[in-house]
Amino acid sequence: MLYSQGSRPVVASDGTVYVFWDGATRLATLGNIWVVKSTDGGKSWSKPVAVSPVVDIIPVADTAFRNNSYPAADVAPNGDIYVAWDSMMSNAGGLCTGRTNSGCHAASLYSKSSDAGATWSAPALVLPSADASTRTAIGYPVTQPDGSTLHAPATPRRVDTLFPAVSVSANGRVYMSAYAADVVSPWQTCAKLGSPGLSGNNCTTLGPFINNARLDYVVTDLTTGVTDTVTTQPINTRYFFSGGFIGDYTDIAAGSDDRFHAFWTDTNNVQSIDWFVGFEWQAGTRVHNQDVVVLSNSF
Repeated sequence: MLYSQGSRPVVASDGTVYVFWDGATRLATLGNIWVVKSTDGGKSWSKPVAVSPVVDIIPVADTAFRNNSYPAADVAPNGDIYVAWDSMMSNAGGLCTGRTNSGCHAASLYSKSSDAGATWSAPALVLPSADASTRTAIGYPVTQPDGSTLHAPATPRRVDTLFPAVSVSANGRVYMSAYAADVVSPWQTCAKLGSPGLSGNNCTTLGPFINNARLDYVVTDLTTGVTDTVTTQPINTRYFFSGGFIGDYTDIAAGSDDRFHAFWTDTNNVQSIDWFVGFEWQAGTRVHNQDVVVLSNSF
């Protein structure tokens, strides 16, 4: 018996349906990324195959948005299957022994099968170059309301990567993408909200500064080995919905022309709002809203 969540189906060119999910058997110590397949249009299914153990990720350090370890997958024209997911990984290497941001980080991983899902390669990092040396601190130091000073974190943490997506073009180009929490900056909290108090947009009393991890969206082409940051500036996940839904809307698709079409949630755009969730705001209130953004490109 399996406890499961976050299933993701994909269909191969021969009609085989593969369904991936994050789940665990009832008495298991760890969960796994699992796959089953059907070769008769869903009338019957294979026994589940474990792709890899997984330690489900928790909210990334210095952020406020929800997340998960759900898998994403696609099948290449030659039948190779690619699946990506998130897991808590130890900074020293290997799976984290617990769900903690102390000594551990969120990592986007992927695995490949060349035998119709029977066996899988050892998990590899989607963005191996996202290490502690690539995390940038900006905007420090700042003076706290009490006169003390907030400095950048003394020891940069390894870059958390999360919400991976996978797509293979008709010519076999394998694209993957993920968020990378590669920037940390100060964020001033709100000590008291006015009314309506939605998402911190009506703050009457400011609070202390805290460290705030910001995200870039990164695309990598496994075929060419090229990786590129496609966001033009880091995304502040604390805007508007307080970041609650930042990762729910991300994906990537590859066209027959080998161009990728990346799709992610961004908060860099400022918009005017008059009404929100049944509340009337002062006409023309300007806020950083959450939008979905699309970019088409190729490497």
